[in-house]
Amino acid sequence: MPSKYDFLKLSELGQYRKGTYFGFANAFVWMIGLGTPMVLLCEKLGASTTQVGLIYAAVFLLLPVQLASTALLSILGFRRQILWAWGIRGFFLIVPVTIVYWAPEQPPDWVLTLFIASIFGFCFFRAIGATAMLPWMFDILPERIRGRYFATDALVVGLAGVLTLLLSSLLFYLLNPYNAFRVLFTLTLIAAVVSLCFLRNLPDGRRPVVIPLRHFFSRAPKLCFRPSHYRRFLRLQVAYGVAGYAFTPFSVYYLKTALDYSQSYILALMALQFVGMFGAALVIKEWIDRLGSKPFFVLSNLATIAFQIYWLLIILFPGRLEMALPLVYLLVGFAVSSFQTATNKYLSHVCRPSERTLSVTLFSAVVGFIGGLASTGWGMVLKDSESGLINTHRFLIYFALAIALQLVLLKGYMKIKSAPSSEEAMPRQGMLVRPFRYLVTFINMVEPPARPRSGPSDKSG
Repeated sequence: MPSKYDFLKLSELGQYRKGTYFGFANAFVWMIGLGTPMVLLCEKLGASTTQVGLIYAAVFLLLPVQLASTALLSILGFRRQILWAWGIRGFFLIVPVTIVYWAPEQPPDWVLTLFIASIFGFCFFRAIGATAMLPWMFDILPERIRGRYFATDALVVGLAGVLTLLLSSLLFYLLNPYNAFRVLFTLTLIAAVVSLCFLRNLPDGRRPVVIPLRHFFSRAPKLCFRPSHYRRFLRLQVAYGVAGYAFTPFSVYYLKTALDYSQSYILALMALQFVGMFGAALVIKEWIDRLGSKPFFVLSNLATIAFQIYWLLIILFPGRLEMALPLVYLLVGFAVSSFQTATNKYLSHVCRPSERTLSVTLFSAVVGFIGGLASTGWGMVLKDSESGLINTHRFLIYFALAIALQLVLLKGYMKIKSAPSSEEAMPRQGMLVRPFRYLVTFINMVEPPARPRSGPSDKSG
């Protein structure tokens, strides 16, 4: 009888294990270039809250590019589109590498502007390449190893993410900030090249059949506005994104600028968050198919309310409650893991089998884009007009509104129709390390091959 840990045997994946090597190397690229180290470099260059919100939202704001670039797949094919787009993506990393080797202590305004532009350029070509990744894997992977491949990919990506944060924390502890940034962004540039070398060794897929965008835009309004479980769930996730997406960048920014914590300590807290995610995931995966998504949405909601109240209190009473931050970030990890695992399961449950590709693409695009706009908007609202940093009183209002919104969402999640199900969930590669961005990987208009299906029919209402 096969062990449930058989997916750890990379040798059994044959030629496709190069894809897991790619996932490991590529995690260093976006964990540094788009994650907490990027936010800390922004702060080092004198960024305001508006600029932090804008740069963190770049991935989401460029979702229309990811949607439109599916049209290139039938021309370029999967592998060529990824290698071309992500090869150009790597060139934009030269900008932060140059900045950190220059190491200006009083950087001119144009340096930060150039850095923000490089991140948007990176995300633009990242979006073009990301469009091809998931449908390519579905096309080339034999079905007998597909589940093992995605499970292994999630494991190695998560491992690389935690290693990145621990390495970053150690570097900032041992070195001065610019020396630490030099090591990290040089590593990012090297990882970008190495990851593409691994991709070149994977077989190309068939030229895909792409769903015309006109069909997407004609069908999308009906999915968004026709009464259904899908529409109800979409509204809940959009409401969550209005305040939930902004927590990560602005909490990091506040810890650095207002509480004056070191980069090393902040990165250690982020690592603890991922430890919380993995611990929760190990438990949740054993129960989600038995209990359904609803209990985990409720647990996530209650945990989110708890850590948001804590943040409200440390802003009101600075210097008194910060000792509990490590435990709180473990709780953040639990909340995020519960929320995204439940989302992953429930989204499969509410999409019509006949148009799953279109429904998931629409869901990802709407939730991600509105969440990105909200993060940018919060950056403008939270900006202090004199210092450009976070206005403490407005940050209090942010958490008060976020808590009120979570209470409303709790009522909404209690009403969703979620029964235990053996329905196949979407693959979760990168979900635990990049919890608020993982759905972006599902934006594509490539129609998968039809497969025989048994069980419940249309569940979308």
